[in-house]
Amino acid sequence: MTRRGPGEGSIYQRQDGRWAGSVHIGYEGGRRIRKHVLGHSRAEVKEKLATVQRLQAEHRPIPDLRIRLGPYLRQWLEEVARPRVRASTLKSYREIVERHLVPGLGNIALAKLTPAEVQAFLNRKHGRGSPLVESSTSTASCAGRW
Repeated sequence: MTRRGPGEGSIYQRQDGRWAGSVHIGYEGGRRIRKHVLGHSRAEVKEKLATVQRLQAEHRPIPDLRIRLGPYLRQWLEEVARPRVRASTLKSYREIVERHLVPGLGNIALAKLTPAEVQAFLNRKHGRGSPLVESSTSTASCAGRW
């Protein structure tokens, strides 16, 4: 087995047969931060670690694969939408999130959400005559401004 160089992270096989890897990505509040990845093969883990290191080198955020769409949308409502929109608009956003988006897509990991899943969700809603589809199509041209 060959040794990995400094800063390349570590890769090892777990007792359950899967491969794991971790890499140092910086410090936060004086504490060392490491990103951990899992895979079915050593090559898969090596590729995931390279992706994490590339994102870090490009100063791009490293996605948390565990966060779900539901909690993310609720956090977005409080931290982003609340300070920027009127109370009536926030109320409307909150109703759409809680009534439609969280029940339909809330349990999907944000990093794994695909356009196909969103389209399937919209198709299901459209089949029921939901007002969500009508309002989202009329504001589609405004989506680029947010």
